[in-house]
Amino acid sequence: MIKLPQTEELRNLARRMVWYKSEEQTLAESDLLIAHVMQYGRTQDVVTLLSYVSKDTIAKRLDHLPVGILDQRAWHYWNIVCGRNPVPAMPTRDFKQANDPSKQDRAFR
Repeated sequence: MIKLPQTEELRNLARRMVWYKSEEQTLAESDLLIAHVMQYGRTQDVVTLLSYVSKDTIAKRLDHLPVGILDQRAWHYWNIVCGRNPVPAMPTRDFKQANDPSKQDRAFR
């Protein structure tokens, strides 16, 4: 996870992209905001995000994004944009891990 500044521009983006959390929570969970912009963002939203986060950083965060936000099309698009070709398999939730807290990693965050 990376630390995003609490600018008015990013707070507005966080409020529109992740409507179910406060702006502060969303900015604290930068991977969540990045994933939502990658899936739902308009061109200007992506431009705003890229003014704070480099494409290289996004490429490094791809494997750590919350599972279940990106659809297959967005997953492929962003992997190719970030130079990851061939595109790795899309992460999935492991429901077996949900019942064993010692084995939870990215499931149900």
